[in-house]
Amino acid sequence: MLFWSLMLIIDLLLPLLMIGAGYFLGKFPPEDKTTFFAYKSKRSIINDKTFEYGNKLLGNMWFILGAIALPFSIFSMIVYKNEEMKVIGIAAGVIIGIEAFLMLLCLLIVEVSLRHKFDKDGNIK
Repeated sequence: MLFWSLMLIIDLLLPLLMIGAGYFLGKFPPEDKTTFFAYKSKRSIINDKTFEYGNKLLGNMWFILGAIALPFSIFSMIVYKNEEMKVIGIAAGVIIGIEAFLMLLCLLIVEVSLRHKFDKDGNIK
């Protein structure tokens, strides 16, 4: 039971991180490109419009994804509550892997969105 509780806490870290980071990036995007906590890619730092758009989009995506992943993680771990430690560990690892994949997939989606919305100089198409 202790191991299951620890795995549940670990599984909830990424969704909670996505909700928290997503809220702040979406509602209060960084004003300065040198800020430590910001979405910075070659395309997003072209100008202030691209920087704000990329941060807001990523923030909103992470917030929504985190809100969806949180109950999914809880429910998925409840299913394995009475299993042996090996099964719980594998299930927790799979859940974390899926969450991390989706979190990183958001970065690709933001880059594609920036490419479609802005030209190479950062002007809206």
